[in-house]
Amino acid sequence: MRCEFDSRIPLLMTNAPTWDLSDLYKSLSDPQINKDKNKLDKLAAAFLKKYKNKIGKNINKALLEYEQIYLLLHKYTAFANFKFSTDTKDNKIKKFYQESVEFENKINSSLTFFELELIKLDKKCVKLAKNHKHYLKHLQSFKKYRLSEPEEKILTQKSQTSSVAFTRLFDEIDSKATYKLGNKNYNFSQLSPILNYNPDRKTRERASVALTEGLEKT
Repeated sequence: MRCEFDSRIPLLMTNAPTWDLSDLYKSLSDPQINKDKNKLDKLAAAFLKKYKNKIGKNINKALLEYEQIYLLLHKYTAFANFKFSTDTKDNKIKKFYQESVEFENKINSSLTFFELELIKLDKKCVKLAKNHKHYLKHLQSFKKYRLSEPEEKILTQKSQTSSVAFTRLFDEIDSKATYKLGNKNYNFSQLSPILNYNPDRKTRERASVALTEGLEKT
């Protein structure tokens, strides 16, 4: 997976980044996408049946299987996110991105039990997970903030119309905003390297003014 930029960066960026996502999927209609989603549905269902209330001494095997589920899930969601990040106006991409959010929430919801049970395990079981000590320690640090499984599921489902929805709205608005610098209009991705890396201080100052004026109009 590579990101290709205009050769004049960081002095000037006239073209938005283009992601080569062929390492993930060939296109939005790649048949492998549905195959992976079907596989994830089956893996999540099997994991739930196999490990809910049964982690204990099976912790190492459970963690490895959990890892594999999320590696595959993140392959799908990363593809959707990168596609959406480069074009927030295309309706097909917007639909694909929204479907990925809903699918991710469905998988997350079905596996909510796992982390909640991990933080309740006794120290003997935790010691068995030698390769995941940092992960388990991190989970433990949030133990007092975690809710019951039904409540955690509600929060996961609500994220589609709260934090995730707000992030998507911001991305869409941000992609439409333009900033006039000299005689040219730039989007934020194009203006950012000029603002941060251009060697000429006056040019950076003009870029800062252009950013402020553009945000005021948004």
